[in-house]
Amino acid sequence: MVDASIKARQGQVQRKGEEWENEVIGIISPKLSQNGIRVVKGKKKGIKELFWSQLYIPTKRNGVWGDIDLVAYNKNEKVIVVISCKVSLHGRLTESLFYWLVFKTLKRPFKFVFATSDTGRGQGPWKSEWGTNDNPTKDRELAEAYTDGVYVNNPRTKLGGILKSIEELADDIIRWNKELKKDIKFKIFGI
Repeated sequence: MVDASIKARQGQVQRKGEEWENEVIGIISPKLSQNGIRVVKGKKKGIKELFWSQLYIPTKRNGVWGDIDLVAYNKNEKVIVVISCKVSLHGRLTESLFYWLVFKTLKRPFKFVFATSDTGRGQGPWKSEWGTNDNPTKDRELAEAYTDGVYVNNPRTKLGGILKSIEELADDIIRWNKELKKDIKFKIFGI
């Protein structure tokens, strides 16, 4: 039996995660919707069925739906980016990176990014989970090597390189959508 305090803590963590997802949607949706791009929660009813062929991970049986918190897609229902939302990492980065490496191995055309509020590490003074460009944490080095970006909503986080402000995410998604359209056009015409 799971202790009541553990259940309460898990519920609180889940609520904070959902609040963060909603905040990210609120930040990027206005600009995206002006460009014909929608962003939805990956766990929302119907989303799995709509994007299964683009986002499933093949297995020996039926395949699985990975770490998909948010999905941004264009009017042709082509996935532009999967956004993994994390209030803090606490060891969950590697699970998301596993799925992204599988997507890359399968040559899926969409991007994969993290959106985080970077709540920091430890019990004492705030310390970024990402370090700095000059003194990166292991997580920052892994993200630099295996993701398309990390978008942070904490003014104390040292941005640079792969780490950008959350306000930059919408512009990057719009740019990636244009690149996706170019790639499709080139494939059609054999260029």
